[in-house]
Formats: sequence, structure tokens, C-alpha cells
Amino acid sequence: IIIDALDDLNRNSNNAILKTLEEPPADVFLFLINHNPAKVLDTIKSRCRLIKIANPEYTDFKEILTKNIEGINEEEIKILAKISDNSIGSALEMYNYNAIDLYEQIGQLLAEDNNKAIFDLAKIISSNEGLWDVFEKLIIFYLHNLLLSCPHPCAGGNKKERIFIMADKINNLFSATKNLNLDKSQS
Repeated sequence: IIIDALDDLNRNSNNAILKTLEEPPADVFLFLINHNPAKVLDTIKSRCRLIKIANPEYTDFKEILTKNIEGINEEEIKILAKISDNSIGSALEMYNYNAIDLYEQIGQLLAEDNNKAIFDLAKIISSNEGLWDVFEKLIIFYLHNLLLSCPHPCAGGNKKERIFIMADKINNLFSATKNLNLDKSQS
């Protein structure tokens, strides 16, 4: 049995997997794939054997994307490499959901501090499960880049602290939405 991706499951699904791991059927192998180990329950991790597979190097990443996406250009490949951390699956998913345009739109809306436009975008995003997952990844990537753009910790400590607090709040909202099966448009 292959489950991809374990870190995308809600609480009920995690509990079902845990029960199966506690009392596994004879002659059955479970392959639980995850992309973010921090989102996997410790009780599940403790019952599994961990096998890490690294994402490909940029040259291999580029070659695979050019074979799978007709007409993709070098700049798009570079952006997808950054926002997917060279993960082919994530890059293909993000490309299919126009993540490059969405990332630029998110940055522009946040810079303008246009709440109505942000809520309008969230309403569109919340209506599509796959787009919601891409949106979550892009927000995390955006905050990561925001942290990297801060000056040295001693000089910009307050700004970094605000970003960390904001990232923590956003991560908690994403987790609550996923784990409690909440309506994403309410988040």
C-alpha cells in the first residue's frame, strides 16, 4: 500500500493509519510518503522505518521539467526550483496551478495591504483543494524569503520576531483547517 502524501492527511485519516500500523495485516507493506516530517504524528513516525530520498540537483530537475512541461522557459524553471526545493512532484503541481503568477500576486497584495483583494483571492483559492495546498506552500515560501531579506538578527531582531510570530499563526491556521476539516474560506 502506498500513501502519498502522509503529511496531507487529516486527523481522522492519521488515526486510521495509526490503527493499521499498530495491528498490521500479514504480508502487507505500507509505504508512507511525506514531504514535511514535522507534520507527521510522532506516534506514526515511531512505528516506521525512515528512508530519506533527496530531491534531484538543479541540472536533473531542469531536464525532467523540460521533458514534462512543453514550452517552459529557464526563468520559470528557476522559480519552480526555488519554491519547490527541487521537488519534481511539487514543481509539476505548482506549475499546473500557475503558482508563479499566484506567488507574485500574493506578494503584491501583501505589499499593498489590500484586505479586500486578499479576501477575494482567498475565496477563489479556498474553492479548490489542490490550489489551497499550493497556496499554503507559497505562503510558507514567501515568509521564508521575507526572513532571509531581513538584516542581521541583531539589527533587525524585531522585524524577524514579527515574521516568526506571523508565520507561527499562519501555520497554526493551516494545521487547524486541515486537521479539523474546517471550511478553508473561513481561515
